[in-house]
Amino acid sequence: MRNDEVGVLVEAFNKMFGHIDERDRLLRKHSETLEDTVEQRTAELRLAKDEADAANDAKSTFLATMSHEIRTPMNGMMVMAEMLAAAHLAPRHQRYAEIITRSGKNLLHIINDILDLSKIESGKIELEEIEFSLDAIVEDVTCLFAERAREKTCRWRFMFRQRSPSKLSAILSA
Repeated sequence: MRNDEVGVLVEAFNKMFGHIDERDRLLRKHSETLEDTVEQRTAELRLAKDEADAANDAKSTFLATMSHEIRTPMNGMMVMAEMLAAAHLAPRHQRYAEIITRSGKNLLHIINDILDLSKIESGKIELEEIEFSLDAIVEDVTCLFAERAREKTCRWRFMFRQRSPSKLSAILSA
């Protein structure tokens, strides 16, 4: 090999080593900034999680407090509605008192369901199997609409077929 060819070859190797050194430097720099970026993102995610947990706790506390605050006067209304329903009233007014009582009980069930949501979120819910009457539930709902229908001079009826079950079981929260 001639001197000029060796010189070209040495120059090409030196250029290649220079590229390799530059690539290694860029990789080290990227590696260093990548670790910082991962640490920064991890800290941001941890902060966002803590904020979400705090918001969820505040929501659960709010639901529990509000359902308690609503339930307290609701219980007083229920006592009065039950006393009214037990009084000697004209049949029409007796129906109204019974509808108020049923509606109040349904509202209390809804409030309890709201509390159950916060129990589910906190992992403190217990399940139990209870028997209930489908006829009674349908009758409650029908009564709510029947009075409106009467006011508008409409007929409102709901009937079960013979083969419908009268009692069902469901798993509900305790």
